[in-house]
Amino acid sequence: MIGPTYFITSRHFKVEPGEDEETNPGRFGKAFAAWVAAQLKSRGEPVESIVPEDFGWCVVVSNRPVRYWIACGNREESDHEWGAYVVAEPSLVQRLFKRVNVKPEVGRLSAVLRGILVDAPGSSGVTEE
Repeated sequence: MIGPTYFITSRHFKVEPGEDEETNPGRFGKAFAAWVAAQLKSRGEPVESIVPEDFGWCVVVSNRPVRYWIACGNREESDHEWGAYVVAEPSLVQRLFKRVNVKPEVGRLSAVLRGILVDAPGSSGVTEE
């Protein structure tokens, strides 16, 4: 399950040279993801790791009992428009047999994420798509 996608515009998050060698050409967000992770931690949320993915960067919040992560990356062809959304990734066994209800946690984490992005440095506000 995927929560809503939130976007901000901010020149505060700088793209590191060669950053997209770990993701895909033109896909950035390492500094943005690190900032999101730090903000989550400051609000008492667990953060296990930040890892590169094809779309940008992934802030892993939890692996048990369900893997929850926040996708962070730039809007295509921009190095100052940033998007983020929460993803719940139950295991195959959970999906087949346990019927884990991830909706409440995705909603909670999405609200936390939106609250974080409202305070993003250099941003004039959050939009949702």
